[in-house]
Amino acid sequence: LDAVNVQIDSAGMDDLADATEDASKSANNLSQNLDEVEESASKAGQTASEAMDAFGKKVSGVGDALTKGVTAPLTALAGVSFKSWSDIDEGLDSVVTMTGATGDALESMQHIVKELPTEINVSFADAGRLVGELNTKFSVTDDELKELSKDFIKFTSLNNTDIVNSVDTVQQSMAAWRLDTEKTADVLDILNKTGQDTGMNVLELANSLQDNAEILQELNFSYADSAKFIGDLDESFDEDEDILAHQ
Repeated sequence: LDAVNVQIDSAGMDDLADATEDASKSANNLSQNLDEVEESASKAGQTASEAMDAFGKKVSGVGDALTKGVTAPLTALAGVSFKSWSDIDEGLDSVVTMTGATGDALESMQHIVKELPTEINVSFADAGRLVGELNTKFSVTDDELKELSKDFIKFTSLNNTDIVNSVDTVQQSMAAWRLDTEKTADVLDILNKTGQDTGMNVLELANSLQDNAEILQELNFSYADSAKFIGDLDESFDEDEDILAHQ
């Protein structure tokens, strides 16, 4: 600070130190701090976003005593905080809206929403939508819900598909084949492999497996055999279309 000749009164320096310390703690343990901030905000009758708004105003007050060279980074920090907490609120609200859960069940799912973005590449908003949809469609909770969430995040990332649409499509396909929830990871692997081998869209493949489940089961085809059969047909059809297009 001396290098840029910034003069700060003692109160301003204390506020800046507090803000820096808070940011450091958040970086070291995001999931834990989310719980703490939310609890503090709740006691004060605030939402998480309102708590961050108060923090942003505090940063602005400190900034008044600083040169632009120091105020700008603080303003940027506040902007990131607002966006982050808006995403967190959206994710937590999605769980409430989609599941109708309350009490311990809700707390457990919202905790998973807070943890997922610290462990895998997913936004808080998408984590909330995913957790809510998986709980609704697959009736999973706790560790099983968290692990299945990670499986679907990887699946949707690899195939560039919407999270909620992927959960719905896969669940309906599995229901048509009367497959238990425990088989979900295997089903995702089958869809992934067939899609990569044949180039077929994985959700179109899942829909086709659902639509043709009865006749394929009558032929004693397994889910994996059926996926390969449909994928190969789709690939052959595409090749035939290419041949006709060049004649």
